[in-house]
Amino acid sequence: MKNVEKTGLNDTNDLFPTFADLVFHSIKVGLCLRLQYQQLEPNMTHQILRLPEVVNRTGVPRSTLYAKVAEGEFPTPIKLGQRSVAWSAAEVEAWIDSRISQRGGHNDDA
Repeated sequence: MKNVEKTGLNDTNDLFPTFADLVFHSIKVGLCLRLQYQQLEPNMTHQILRLPEVVNRTGVPRSTLYAKVAEGEFPTPIKLGQRSVAWSAAEVEAWIDSRISQRGGHNDDA
């Protein structure tokens, strides 16, 4: 009898995997790809905000917003074109969170 190398997919000496082995392997690969995609997904999705939305979320008027950018107190906008800019939603939210954490003696019931 010939010495046949196993494929690693099943326990028999068959040269070809069984249907069950192929199904199991494809499910395993699909789950691995889904897990990898879920791990990458948060890094792949970036939301940008245009000026009216930044003003709405922060409550800071346009002129004050640009003054804070110039002073380095607010995130720098992303240039989208010759006359259009936007801000990273994550950076704006981080700025809002930092403002909340900097306030002192706040009352949660108010």
